[in-house]
Amino acid sequence: MFLGDWTSGKSHVPGHWVSWQGGGKMTGRTVSRFSWGDSEETREQDDSLTPSPRRWTKVVAIVVCAAIGLGLLGFLSRRFEQSASVRSPQEPQQPEKFPSGDSMFAETVVVTLPATADELVAEGKRLADELMASFPDSPQALLLGGRIFDLFGDLDKAEDCWEKCLELAPEFAPAWYHLGEAASLQGEYGEAVKCLEKAIQYDPSRYRMEVVPFLADSLMNIGKAEEAVAVMEKAAAVGPLPMEGLTLLGNGYLELKDFEKAKQKFEEALAIDRNSASLHYALARTFAGLREPEKARQHREEYARLTAQRLAGAPRARAQLRARDAADVRPLARECYLATGEFYAEHNNKEQAERLWLKAAAVDPRSAKPRRLLEQLYRLQGRPESAVLIMRGIASEGR
Repeated sequence: MFLGDWTSGKSHVPGHWVSWQGGGKMTGRTVSRFSWGDSEETREQDDSLTPSPRRWTKVVAIVVCAAIGLGLLGFLSRRFEQSASVRSPQEPQQPEKFPSGDSMFAETVVVTLPATADELVAEGKRLADELMASFPDSPQALLLGGRIFDLFGDLDKAEDCWEKCLELAPEFAPAWYHLGEAASLQGEYGEAVKCLEKAIQYDPSRYRMEVVPFLADSLMNIGKAEEAVAVMEKAAAVGPLPMEGLTLLGNGYLELKDFEKAKQKFEEALAIDRNSASLHYALARTFAGLREPEKARQHREEYARLTAQRLAGAPRARAQLRARDAADVRPLARECYLATGEFYAEHNNKEQAERLWLKAAAVDPRSAKPRRLLEQLYRLQGRPESAVLIMRGIASEGR
């Protein structure tokens, strides 16, 4: 690629610097060289037939200047033709087009999205209603609809969906799990225990580890600490517990007044997070039970320090939460679009899946998953240009 800067007269073509930028100077040097013939030399020739040396000098100078001018004009013409065939870096890039009939997209896919957080939430709920209306006898559709309502804060509607699941399929473990989780979060611990035990009963391999924290916590809250500890120890035998699991197990032992085992679990959890105020409080209680007042005092002081630090930052944290608004809803909307799109794709409605995945990519441009799903869809449909294009850019427009 080569292209000169026409405003400065510079060329990036090797060997063209002198003949282009220095054209005027070369012409001057050439005229000067041929003017050397203007000397005192004389020739004995007939003045009427032979020009004088001065006249020859003028003629030769005129011819040379004309030749140089023609050469320069030809060079500039060639450069102009070359520039017409080479796109300047400063010129705007023309958008790539698909072959006729291959795609509905241009260079950038433009997707219309709801403009506000409230509109995003309303669209998510509308998608859930449409999904369940399209598949009224599908427990999976009702489960997904409930999850979408739960995602956007409508727990009552979510529970209605999951209860309808169980009317269609009484042993449908996912519905039992979500109902138990919802009951636990609302403080309905007896109901939570019943539902979560059903989830484990109907699908132990899938739901044991997911159910354990809610089940153990619910058992603790209805005064069944021993059963809660048994549930957690069974989970610990399968694999290492996370910090929350260790804390829950430590609280179980603390409730049973087994202070040594409580201390062991709390210290394992504290090794994961040294700045957990609740763990320091639990250890203060544990060391008090072990009759170690100095260690109990140290953990009480650390609990007080961390709590004061958290409260000092609370106003700023609340202000940040108020400022986020729609940004908080976008990841939820992305998950809604992705999940409903996958459901439609599994039920052979590729057009609806494509629309929803495009919205998922637009609502959260940093997420790679919707682009990957779209790329796979386009390649399966024999649309390789669309697959390449979708990885380049998706823009969103608010309604």
